[in-house]
Amino acid sequence: MLAGGMLLIIATAAFVWKSDEPEGLDGRTFKVTITETKKGKAGKPEEGEISFKSGKMRSKWFGTEMGAEVVKYELVVDSMYTEDGEDIPYIEFQAEITNKLEEVVKFSGTLDGYSLQGTAELFKKDKLKRHVDFIGGQKEKKGKK
Repeated sequence: MLAGGMLLIIATAAFVWKSDEPEGLDGRTFKVTITETKKGKAGKPEEGEISFKSGKMRSKWFGTEMGAEVVKYELVVDSMYTEDGEDIPYIEFQAEITNKLEEVVKFSGTLDGYSLQGTAELFKKDKLKRHVDFIGGQKEKKGKK
């Protein structure tokens, strides 16, 4: 009887602590503004999306422009801080892939609350060919307001 009661308490506690918010970056999609810098000057901003699922970062824009549509990422920092009584996620990530043209694409970024920002750089034979900055917010799921 005691074991059954403990199991019920543990199961109830696990249910109560379960949140609708995704853990880390997984399950999140962001609308971002992407700006390429050439010779020290920012180019025309473009709109895109970056999503994170199953340990991979996905973006059609980066696929088309840099040959890096799906890239495995790793978390460098995965923490929370409290501001005005609310727990805010703070995450730093990085990713790297060699595309079909043997160019290396490196990503680094930060999620602070619901705001994502970062950079992507494309290298050919260790020489920087493209530098892109991205910034944006978490996309709301359909049906939520």
